[in-house]
Amino acid sequence: MVAHVIAKLMGPRESRLWGIVSMRKALLSGLAAALMVVSMPASAGTPKNILLETARPVPDAREVHVYVGQEEIAAEINPSQVSMVTGGGLLGALIDIQIQAERAKKAEAAIQPIRTALQGFDVDALAEASARSAIEKMPWFQPGEMTFSRDTSASGRIAVLDAARTSQVALITFVYDVSPDFSAIRVLMAVEFAPRDTPQGKSATWRLTNGIVYRQSVTSVVQLVRPATDINYNAGVWAENGGARARRALTLAFAKVAELAPRATLITQADAKAMNSKPHKAVVVAGFAGRQQDSDDGGTLLFNGGYVHIQTLEEQA
Repeated sequence: MVAHVIAKLMGPRESRLWGIVSMRKALLSGLAAALMVVSMPASAGTPKNILLETARPVPDAREVHVYVGQEEIAAEINPSQVSMVTGGGLLGALIDIQIQAERAKKAEAAIQPIRTALQGFDVDALAEASARSAIEKMPWFQPGEMTFSRDTSASGRIAVLDAARTSQVALITFVYDVSPDFSAIRVLMAVEFAPRDTPQGKSATWRLTNGIVYRQSVTSVVQLVRPATDINYNAGVWAENGGARARRALTLAFAKVAELAPRATLITQADAKAMNSKPHKAVVVAGFAGRQQDSDDGGTLLFNGGYVHIQTLEEQA
């Protein structure tokens, strides 16, 4: 119902933006749920964002399907909190939806110069290269054939599993966008290992929910050196000189998630507990909350169930 009302208030491009933002939030919310399990007793089972060493090898190989469900960079918007402040109710919810629709329209207008500047810049190729680079850093991976798709829907993924020639399939999804204030460009890489076969008595979607062997997400954030509070000004900085900064930021971000993803596969339950403990300061950086970890590259590394890396773009970019 809410999604239908939002679609009515937004134009088709804004509706696509909302879909991309929703996909990103869904990936992160799944990871947050996995993080909650990390703190539970071992008897509760291994959380999905932990890949046991015994689960790394497979009997045959893993087909790899790379997903980029967008053709251009998206803009995330901050959700409205009106209904929370006003005590909820239908009126508050409707006001919330209207505010979010207006914010999406403003973000959609502000991002146009960046999209224009990025024309001809092959982000899909960056994503595929990032996936290949990450896999090369995981000698146990046993990659099979790699394909590319924009269909990130559950039905599309189920069709991929049904047609798979390997017992397990790697689903690697990329989402790239600008932050709500346009001060940063972010890339999220989600890695999932799903079984091909559906056990008797289970639905086809089970393979994408409880049947998932592994689900992990890593994010790279590249910030402007001196961003303004005006999204249009920041958009202009990203877009100037043929989008030089935006292109450089995307290149850095895709390279960083390719570096973080293999590292994330090595996280054990003990590691997760240690990284989420009090010796590591709880912080919020670039809109991401997590426990700060040691970093030797000058950036900030957070752990929040997965890794989030924040760096500042060099001025000469």
